[in-house]
Amino acid sequence: MNASYLTFFIGKNQFCIPTERVVEMNRNTDYTTVPGAPAEIKGILNLRGKLIVAFDMGILLGVQGDRKLSEAVSIIVDVDSSQISLLVDGVGDILSLSASTFEKPPNNFPMHIRNAVIGAHKLADSLLVVIDPNLFIKHLMGGAGNSISADPMLIAT
Repeated sequence: MNASYLTFFIGKNQFCIPTERVVEMNRNTDYTTVPGAPAEIKGILNLRGKLIVAFDMGILLGVQGDRKLSEAVSIIVDVDSSQISLLVDGVGDILSLSASTFEKPPNNFPMHIRNAVIGAHKLADSLLVVIDPNLFIKHLMGGAGNSISADPMLIAT
């Protein structure tokens, strides 16, 4: 059985998310910064009247990006009962991958990545890390004393 994934890049690192989570992609999306918000939250997008939290995936995954945030691609994804924006350097292809190439994340993954990764696909020339936006949102919201939320109205509270 195959599953479809949208690939994206942060610097030279390639990641992917299940396509069933993807709502749309936008370039040069303006966002409003929120004073006092954690560094991984770059701001709030107004997408056709709907407020969406914009997360910097480079910071969330601890990976150095190659772009200015003004050049970021925004991937709008569904998480639980809302939507968020994942700011990435670029978007690649949609791949259909077999379950036979999928492996659970190795134990040596750094903790901050382990909280967002459901596994990886071994490709012929690389390892494609699979991100589940629900995992890192749940982790960020569950942290002690952490005020991060997918709800834009709760960000600065």
